Amino acid sequence: MAALLTQDTKITILVVAGETSGDMHTAKVIEQLNAMGRFSFFGIGGDAMAAQGVDLLFHVHDMAFMGFLEVVKHLPFIKKVFKTLEKAIDERKPDLVLLTDYPGFNLKLAKLAKKRSLPVIYFISPQLWAWGKHRISQIAAYVDKMLVILPFEKQFYRDRNINAEFVGHPLKDETPVSGSREQFLAGMNLDPEKPCLALLPGSRKQEVQKLLEPMYSGFRLVKQNHPDIQGIIAAAPHVPGEFYAQYTDPSLRMAANQTRSILSFCDAAVVASGTATLECAIAELPMVIIYKLSPVSYEIGKKIVRLDAIGLVNIVAGKKIVPELIQHDANPAAIARETSSLLFNSSKREQMISDLRSVNSALGSAGASKRAAREILSCLQNRTSRDLS
Repeated sequence: MAALLTQDTKITILVVAGETSGDMHTAKVIEQLNAMGRFSFFGIGGDAMAAQGVDLLFHVHDMAFMGFLEVVKHLPFIKKVFKTLEKAIDERKPDLVLLTDYPGFNLKLAKLAKKRSLPVIYFISPQLWAWGKHRISQIAAYVDKMLVILPFEKQFYRDRNINAEFVGHPLKDETPVSGSREQFLAGMNLDPEKPCLALLPGSRKQEVQKLLEPMYSGFRLVKQNHPDIQGIIAAAPHVPGEFYAQYTDPSLRMAANQTRSILSFCDAAVVASGTATLECAIAELPMVIIYKLSPVSYEIGKKIVRLDAIGLVNIVAGKKIVPELIQHDANPAAIARETSSLLFNSSKREQMISDLRSVNSALGSAGASKRAAREILSCLQNRTSRDLS
């Protein structure tokens, strides 16, 4: 480690992001690190990380399991992945381990890394404040620093004597959308003068399977009373097209890789619980949150999660500013009722926009990826200084 940060030495980092959003956010941190020095990366990620030069041992598409039963079913594969990473650590001898979310796997990997005296930085905290407080001891034992992206998480960890820094939310680093509503909707053969509803059923096949049908049926119910309503399905680029093909309507379009434009130029959204709710908040777009799990996963989750709200936008707000329709409540009639209220009840719409503006502000300013990269570099420098002393 003594020569670690000289200009002639390349720093090797193991990076693990198990989901699409983690891949995207981690790739931006890697981009910032590459601008600060000479780095080599290997591990688990997706297309965005690969584009930044990460040697992918496994792709996030192989790791996207949703729900307790799904994880159990894939345990043999998960063990294979872990063994492969363990071997790669011993062969490549990374200087640091950077983990992004994905706690069930990453905390085990953090333990392995600490056994090898490797510094571990955790970017994007697992939602331990919701369901995993039993894992606090693991964070304290195996993680050198938490780089958190939700404003309340820094104090949550510091109250438990864990080193944490709020770097801001990486979604705030996105380049502003270009063009206008008129250009975007007209380009999709929709009428810019008519209301448009965004449908965001998630980025994983399991989510799309469970959520798109009630979203679509809710859209159709709204259309019965408001024939001018139009809609756009935000399709996940790696979900097969046949998942969407059955949902056809003359005023409904499907678009992949255009989520930010969709959120910027639509009038309201029905969105799967998750990071997309914060994307809506940043766009200050009124929304309805829905979510469904398998019955067994849902019953287990109810016993573990100890929050009044599951939507990240509501958790950051500290109150329920956005309606949540969970499990059986995520039905077409309820979706249509809540959506119609957001589209056509001006007072409710204006109140939600005001609340979302406050959430947007709380998520911090642009520059999260650069701040995270600087924290990682600082950790490496501090470790080098300790080795030299």
